[in-house]
Amino acid sequence: MGRPKTKEALIEQAYQQFNQMFDMLEGLSSEDKMAAFSFDKPKSDQAAHWTRDKNIRDVFIHLHEWHQLLINWLITNLNNQSSTFLPPPYNWRTYGDMNRMFWEKHQRTSYDDAEQMVKDSHMEVMSIIINLDEKELFEKGYYDWSGKTSVGSYCISTTCSHYKWAKNKMKRHRKQVLS
Repeated sequence: MGRPKTKEALIEQAYQQFNQMFDMLEGLSSEDKMAAFSFDKPKSDQAAHWTRDKNIRDVFIHLHEWHQLLINWLITNLNNQSSTFLPPPYNWRTYGDMNRMFWEKHQRTSYDDAEQMVKDSHMEVMSIIINLDEKELFEKGYYDWSGKTSVGSYCISTTCSHYKWAKNKMKRHRKQVLS
């Protein structure tokens, strides 16, 4: 399954990846879902998220907060108010600090609340995507505020790609707790 190039493919893959992510939780007890990750991070991948995210709740919060970024960016700009995707003072060189801030902000959020938050924000993102047309999503430069890429590219990164990333973490956790 390649990167979506149409609205239909984006919607299909976003729902599919999201559902598969939750399928990873099937058969896990409440304790397993809330347990700290105990798997080793891949030696070939030194990304900060391997040490930042300590459990599934942290992954859900990360997804939820990135949904919020997309929702706010789209709604603000579609209403003819200028907004960058990443809120100041963050930029694409410092977004790791923003991710850390999200993590810190939600350390008192319960697993159940985080799960509901990601489900709700996913549905809100999908509602916005469904209401955009093919050109709005995939024509580069259709909106000047999307820069050199398309709105769809941001949507893919925030949904399909992020859900695939989350599934990878959950798969490792699942393997660890069920072994």
